[in-house]
Amino acid sequence: MDGSEPDGLLLGVSPDVTEEETQERVRRLSERGIAWTNDHLGLSLMVSVGPRSDSWEEVSASYQAAARALQHKLSLGQRAFILSEDMPVNAATRTYTHLQGIAEFVKQFRLSDGDWRSRLEQIFDDLKADALKDEDIRMLLLTMMEMLAREVGDLSEQLQSCFTGERAGSWRRAVEETTSLERLRSLFTEQLAEIYRTFVAVSETKSHRAMIVEMKAYIEENFADPDLSLKHLSDRFQISGKYASYLFKEEFNMKFVDFMVQLRMAKAERLLLETDDTVQHIALQVGYANSITFGRTFKREVGVTPGDYRKLKAKTQRDVPI
Repeated sequence: MDGSEPDGLLLGVSPDVTEEETQERVRRLSERGIAWTNDHLGLSLMVSVGPRSDSWEEVSASYQAAARALQHKLSLGQRAFILSEDMPVNAATRTYTHLQGIAEFVKQFRLSDGDWRSRLEQIFDDLKADALKDEDIRMLLLTMMEMLAREVGDLSEQLQSCFTGERAGSWRRAVEETTSLERLRSLFTEQLAEIYRTFVAVSETKSHRAMIVEMKAYIEENFADPDLSLKHLSDRFQISGKYASYLFKEEFNMKFVDFMVQLRMAKAERLLLETDDTVQHIALQVGYANSITFGRTFKREVGVTPGDYRKLKAKTQRDVPI
């Protein structure tokens, strides 16, 4: 037994024995042989029986049919006795249909569809029902992972490691070595669960970062609006004010209000130096309803009142030697 071809055994039956009786006799004999081999040798034996042959010319075809049935061990599960006649005749033609289902699964997974587990269960149920060859089942499932890697693998190094590297290699070897469809189901469910958790975390991070960058740009364009506030931002970006504040602090290490005041004071300093506008007018231009609030904030941030700032800067410029 070198594993390249299954061993064959010819059994002779009387011509007057019916097909049903023949199958039953072969079944009983096979089950005794399977049990004896397991009890005395500790080996698991699988017996596949080809169709009954009425001539020596048909024996080869019967053997080939039995051998082909043994190529479906994954979908046959723990069955130790197989009749080749029980195998589906259209399994190979279903491969394209399975690929379509897998492509749809990958698409839904990419859209962060939380129902991916039930969809995966359906894929495995369909594979088992169609009793595809072992090599076709592995090909379809590994194709699914390759499609998924193309869809999400480049989003982060952490996601990439789910498809390449040492851990991914160990997982793939386990997939190649298992002879149980249920074990395959478990391997793929566990691996996809890890990929999904990582993918969702990466997607949320990228989404939040994009949102906070857009929020920052919006503040820079509208800081002179006296109505600009966390409430305004929460309404504009459809998130809570508390969450907007948290995101801003996480990304820029600064509170929203401090960032807005920084922008307003910088603009106020330029206006005080470059124009003759009154303090009241400048206050309105940088988002304050009156000069009192503006003056109090300016002094707290800059250290002097707006009027003194203008005078000090003007004196400094006059004292600079030409």
